[in-house]
Amino acid sequence: MRKKKEQQEVYVTEDTIKEATGRLNKYLEKKQSIDARVNANEDFWRQRHWDNYQVNDGCSEFDEKPVSAWMFNSLANKHADIMDNYPKPNILPRTEADEADAKMLSDIIPMILERNDYEELYSNKHWYRLKNGTCVTGVFWDNAKADGKGDITIKKIDLHNLAWEMGVDDIQDSREVFVLSVEDNETLEAMYPQLKGHLGMDVGINKIQYRKDYAEDLGEYSTVVDWYYKVKVPRVLYQDDGTELVTEKTILHYAKFCNDVLLYSSENNDELRDVGYYEHGLYPFVFDTLFPIEEEVVGFGYIDVMRDPQKYIDKLDQMINRNAYMIGNPRYFVKNSAGINKDQFADWSNQIVEVAGDVSDSVKEIQFPTIPTAVMTQKESKIEELKETSGNRDFSQGSTSSGVTAASAIAALQEAGSKLSRDMIKASYRAFCKEMDLVVELIRQFYIEPRDFRIDRDNGEYEFVKYDNSNINRQAVDEAGNPIIGDNGKPEMEKPVFDIKISAEKKSPFSRAAQNELAKEMYGMGWFNPNNAEPSLIAIDMMEFEGKEKVKQQIQQQSMFMQQFNRMQQVIMQTDATFPQLGLAVQAGLAEAPMFPQQTQAPQGTSEGSGEGNNGLPKTDNTMATKMRTRAAEAATPR
Repeated sequence: MRKKKEQQEVYVTEDTIKEATGRLNKYLEKKQSIDARVNANEDFWRQRHWDNYQVNDGCSEFDEKPVSAWMFNSLANKHADIMDNYPKPNILPRTEADEADAKMLSDIIPMILERNDYEELYSNKHWYRLKNGTCVTGVFWDNAKADGKGDITIKKIDLHNLAWEMGVDDIQDSREVFVLSVEDNETLEAMYPQLKGHLGMDVGINKIQYRKDYAEDLGEYSTVVDWYYKVKVPRVLYQDDGTELVTEKTILHYAKFCNDVLLYSSENNDELRDVGYYEHGLYPFVFDTLFPIEEEVVGFGYIDVMRDPQKYIDKLDQMINRNAYMIGNPRYFVKNSAGINKDQFADWSNQIVEVAGDVSDSVKEIQFPTIPTAVMTQKESKIEELKETSGNRDFSQGSTSSGVTAASAIAALQEAGSKLSRDMIKASYRAFCKEMDLVVELIRQFYIEPRDFRIDRDNGEYEFVKYDNSNINRQAVDEAGNPIIGDNGKPEMEKPVFDIKISAEKKSPFSRAAQNELAKEMYGMGWFNPNNAEPSLIAIDMMEFEGKEKVKQQIQQQSMFMQQFNRMQQVIMQTDATFPQLGLAVQAGLAEAPMFPQQTQAPQGTSEGSGEGNNGLPKTDNTMATKMRTRAAEAATPR
């Protein structure tokens, strides 16, 4: 892969690029089955799958090709569940010294995502993940952003445009990764004058394309390749006794080429040769897999599971529609000697048909049998199979069966029906954590100059802050790249490590309503009364809900303030006994602005027929349980 100079320095030549192009074509050839599956899934998604099997499955060009949207409906519901739980990163420190930077990163990273239109990207890549089983996100540094200062760029990468070493289940274990893109020749020649006379699509990179609705002329385009590869270099560590320990470390390099012409190489850069293009040493790609496959980086998606049921549903629809058309469009046997005007007989707008003789035996209607019941039953069973295999049951869409009216039963069925979505979303959160790790590492490496950010606060206000990498950059090294060791035998600067916790920034309306209902119930039971702090905290510890720690903290603060208030009252009573006039004045001041509203302890419960609810509050029917009962009863009642 590399050629060495006399000084043991390595660099990339055009011969190296030709060798890399050969390996690239081998990778592309091995992943043809993956590319073919992605194309077939896209045809199913666009409801053009009849073109894939109309010849082999007895379909003629005259038959109608009905397409039902059962599979589309299932994917749309899965995607809605994903977007209802759009992630929000929370950066947590591992040491107390890094707490301020962790809080700042938690504030600025959402702004970086917003600048990259990440919500739209998140939606698009999960459509791709549902269809094909794997979506790939690239986290790069773009020097052209921010008026030349550079900034982080996050992109969705199509599987057609990627090539890697087959047989690995983690992209970081691949020998190299190639990213392909098709660029305009005129633009490439303006950016890279060395490409003049070398442009065109005839180099032999066998990149598979999607099926287009238009005639695509690629004569004015060329394939540009971004090549990421890892290199092991020696690394010197110092032990406690001062002796040197030579080990290896892996660094990441990057090269760009087009038609065997080298455009850029980080390994040819003296400043980057020993540290790599990205100092984190990882491929800047995150593979988010839906259903994994052993010894494969990619997995399979819902279309792969639902393809056959959807195919048979459409074919059975074709049979049913063909039979209905034949029955609804009667045909006749007519003898040559019947003496019937055939043009008038075939024209249904004519009320009178001229007949020369007797037609009782000369004309006979062609009878077609009705579609068998077994065909209709088979179609319904295939629809049920598609629902079962995709986990897209009626309750997961908010529908109910006749007779299901209990709010608890509805909630339990919805909870059971959404477990597949929760599992799928948790897997996407794990991939999102890896993306945020790459974002933090790029901030650590490239945010040398202060950057301006607007921080949105929960109260609707915002503030402007500046941030750079001065507190989170890597440990100090000398000119040779070796760590600087202090008097204590340890590196002078440790690399701060952060943990990333993901929460749902956007929740479904049902989740928000349930959270609001929980808060109302806790208030109605008197849990926020400072006098009930101890039992309330015990009950909350046994519960599990979002924001639990914050609620506990507020209850503890209110309890502490109440205790201080009670101690103040005791002091006032003692003052009143000793200095009556002073005590009366203090009590008058407290009466005008009491520290706490007068609260009474909530009763243990009220009956269903009482006019008041818990804690003396008026009883209303505007509760989640009541709404669910009403909605379920209306949905399940026959009309």
